[in-house]
Amino acid sequence: MNVLDVIAAVLGGTVYKGYLPPEPDTCLSLFEYGGETLVNYFGGGQMIPHGIQARARSPDAQTAYNMAEAAAQTLNGYCADDLSVSQTTPVLDIGRDDKQRQEYTVNFTGRR
Repeated sequence: MNVLDVIAAVLGGTVYKGYLPPEPDTCLSLFEYGGETLVNYFGGGQMIPHGIQARARSPDAQTAYNMAEAAAQTLNGYCADDLSVSQTTPVLDIGRDDKQRQEYTVNFTGRR
């Protein structure tokens, strides 16, 4: 299972992966980007860091913020057999889109 599938399952509900759809107005999307440098361990083991971004959008700014904050609260410190997650930024206001819907992001590092 890829990282975004795991994170979406942890968050539950409808979470879009890899894209922000034009509708619905209120939604949460996950994106993956280059993370930190690959870590090699003696004996051949590796830890693969993944950059993960949650982006919340809504016509109502407070709703969008609450969605991003809920994602941060759920994911920061998450740890399972194959993935641990740490929050790397606060919830950030990235402004409104072309339809005047407020967007917030929060970034994480996932390690596998």
